[in-house]
Amino acid sequence: MDTRAQWESVGASFDHARHDAWAPVARFLAERAAPGARVLDLACGNGRQSGGADGVVGLDFSRPLAKAARARGLDVVLGHARHLPFRSASFDLALFVAALHVVPGRAARLDALANLRRVLKPSASALVTVWARPQDSWLGRVMRDAGFGSVDTTVPWGGVERYYHFYTRPELRADLRAAGFRVDALDAVSVSRARDLPDNYVAVVRP
Repeated sequence: MDTRAQWESVGASFDHARHDAWAPVARFLAERAAPGARVLDLACGNGRQSGGADGVVGLDFSRPLAKAARARGLDVVLGHARHLPFRSASFDLALFVAALHVVPGRAARLDALANLRRVLKPSASALVTVWARPQDSWLGRVMRDAGFGSVDTTVPWGGVERYYHFYTRPELRADLRAAGFRVDALDAVSVSRARDLPDNYVAVVRP
């Protein structure tokens, strides 16, 4: 499955529709990004989560999104989360926001998490967020149409069907630990309009 082609196709329209950082991400950076810290924004998209802050390096595999992130002032490398072109133990802090769940297959997702852990300093921490299951939003209807028990489905954007893996909380904790992370916190949150059910899981982890 060519997820890169999916995000190449929707990159420009996604950038026009998504502008602001999520509150949990902004809070994480405000509390933990010390002056002079080197921060990785992994799968940075259009750069809205880190906002081009000093010391932030972004990486994304979509050229339109990388271009948009550079326009926001972010230093961006084109690449894939499974093959990070950075030295081991070279970042003080990291974001991996709303992207792990677009990597098809558990083995590949564990590779991405293991690579993230590799590039973090022993004293570092990272924020990892994924879409939650179940959902009561329109995404819940997408999941029910795919078969409610399914956690792998596609979500449309402008006529393009994008792959998504919807996580449960125990599954996310298990994957983080399998990749070698220590999980400091794993919360269910709503980052969009208020819902009866959470739409994301947000984890704070350490290598």
